[in-house]
Amino acid sequence: MDINRMVFFHIGWMRDYRGDDDDDIIGGGSYIDKTKTGGEVFNFLPYNSGYVYGYVQPSRGGDIDINRICDTKFKDRIEDVLIIWSAKNPGARGGRYIVGWYKNATVYRTVQELEYDPEVYCRGNYHIAYFARTKIEDGLLLPINLRNKKVLSGKEKMGQSLIWYADSKYGKDYRKIILDYIEKTEKSAEGQKIKKKTSWARQVDPEKRIKVEKAAIEVVTKHFEGIGYHVRSVQEDNVGWDLEANKKDEEIMLEVKGLSGDAIRIELTPNEYEKASEYFLDCKICIVANALGDKPQLHVFSCNEENGPWTDKAGMALEVEKRIAAIMTGVSQD
Repeated sequence: MDINRMVFFHIGWMRDYRGDDDDDIIGGGSYIDKTKTGGEVFNFLPYNSGYVYGYVQPSRGGDIDINRICDTKFKDRIEDVLIIWSAKNPGARGGRYIVGWYKNATVYRTVQELEYDPEVYCRGNYHIAYFARTKIEDGLLLPINLRNKKVLSGKEKMGQSLIWYADSKYGKDYRKIILDYIEKTEKSAEGQKIKKKTSWARQVDPEKRIKVEKAAIEVVTKHFEGIGYHVRSVQEDNVGWDLEANKKDEEIMLEVKGLSGDAIRIELTPNEYEKASEYFLDCKICIVANALGDKPQLHVFSCNEENGPWTDKAGMALEVEKRIAAIMTGVSQD
């Protein structure tokens, strides 16, 4: 990364920045305090174009001084910029914390707008305004529990400005600290539950889906039988989980999901999620990645009162995104 092309953007605090109505925005300026919304609510929403689009509220005229990002003069945009997004953590006493970043971003001098798209119509917005964009794979939003890097404030530092160009002598030195932080954070991504967003879709081939599910069941059964459990299938009973495992006086429920790739992302039916939540102390979510490969990887997630959400032995946690589904059928009015 080019250390000479870095800028800090301060925004309101959110969980996901995808425009969801239940994702409250906190802080970020008087406009947000008044309206409870702002342009940044979409900053990490993957768009069909393959990009994410970022907004920050400039001051004094409403433009971004892109020529302060580096010495070379640009007219309307600058490429290959590292954008550091920060926000005030409502759970902390004060200060601004890094919530994520865009690599290889384009920063525009004036505000840009996306054309209306029904998929992003929410919070009363018909369009997305943005000052920056980057490819989805170059944007990283940190999980809330890892937003612990404070952006220093004070003289020659970020202060109260929503945009910090870090072009002072101190700012240029501080950029090296940030680059080191990003490098260490990304190197430890596997163990720190940070993963860049990857494309994911349901397996649409029904025959392959059945093979993946069957292979996953076999992997999980073999694993638990290998550690002394008696395992039986309850898939046909519609109880909300796939297998039951018994050992002496212990009985656990196993919900099994198979994946053809290595990206850990699954969907639970309403019944499966309800049962997993109800019996969370006795239930395990077993995900088999690369289920049809030579070396399938089994992740067993447990949930308990001490460790909190669903977590495996390696420290990976499952972030839950609740959705409501519905089936609508056309009916003749005759």
